[in-house]
Amino acid sequence: MQSLLWPSKQEGYINKILVLGICGILFFLVPLGYGVEVLRRAAVDPQNCELPEVDWNPKTLGPYFVQGVKVLLLAALLFIVINIVAGIVGSISFLLKLAVIGAGYLLLMAVLPYLMIRVAVTSREGQGWGELFSYSALLELFQAIDTPGRIGFLAIAIGAALVSLLGMLACGLGVPFTGAYALLFLGHYVGSYLSEHRALLITAEAVPAEFYALPLEAGPEVDELDTPLVEDEQEAQSAPPSQPERPANLDGETSA
Repeated sequence: MQSLLWPSKQEGYINKILVLGICGILFFLVPLGYGVEVLRRAAVDPQNCELPEVDWNPKTLGPYFVQGVKVLLLAALLFIVINIVAGIVGSISFLLKLAVIGAGYLLLMAVLPYLMIRVAVTSREGQGWGELFSYSALLELFQAIDTPGRIGFLAIAIGAALVSLLGMLACGLGVPFTGAYALLFLGHYVGSYLSEHRALLITAEAVPAEFYALPLEAGPEVDELDTPLVEDEQEAQSAPPSQPERPANLDGETSA
């Protein structure tokens, strides 16, 4: 419940959801990648996690779009299987085809948390696209998460699917906006789990320790704060050692 209400407690969340919803109409991958960034921040520090900045600047939307593309490519195999099965049963019954599509949608939502984790981890490590498609690492991630965690992921994913479908009440036009909100609390819930169980996941080598060491906001501000500290340390090491003061005699003159 805490993650479900978390987006509504963030400053400026309405404007951000409006931007993400409009982007979702044109490029649904932007809200998806934004949810990955929420997951990453919640994993690093769920207590101080805030909604990332988002505006109409292509430089801001670009990284979210790329992460959304990665999630989509990871789910491509499942997409293909669902479409093949739906096409086969569609020749038998249209209602059966709708049932397969609906079940496939729920299945996609069930595996979405694991796909988002995989994208967040590989993106922050600076690994190549080849490492992203390591389905063996994806299986290891699933095995490393305990049973209560898997049940929680399934429950929050189904909840996110239902919340996103609430937009159908507005003749379908609200789906991009309710879907954006659903991705926010989904990312926060999954990221909070990663934070609470970091020792378990690091020990199982499902999530690297470096993933948790990154700052909430990686940007120029971090470099500007760190650089003076490094320079001061280098100056301290290169400075000649100070000469100790000579003791003074009783008459006030220093000894030779």
